Amino acid sequence: MERGERIVVTIAADDSMRFNGMPMTRDEIVGRFKELKGVKMDFPILISGDRKSSLGTGIELLSELKAAGFEKVTFQVDGEKGGR
Repeated sequence: MERGERIVVTIAADDSMRFNGMPMTRDEIVGRFKELKGVKMDFPILISGDRKSSLGTGIELLSELKAAGFEKVTFQVDGEKGGR
C-alpha cells in the first residue's frame, strides 16, 4: 500500500465485509489495519455501508479501529432509500 492511498471497507446488505474489494471477516480486517499501523502509514479509511446492513456492524468496526489508534475514519451509505 502506498502513502496517500485510501482504504475502503465495504459492508454489504448481509453484513459481509470487503477490504479494498477482498472478502474478509471483521477480525481479519482489524488485524490487517493493525499490520498497516505497524509500518507507520497514515491513511484515511472509508467505511462504505449498504443501507440494508446493520448499523451495529459498522459501529463495532469503527469502535475497534478507533481503539487501535485510527482517527481518519469516515462513513458513506450506499443503496436506495427505503420508504416508511
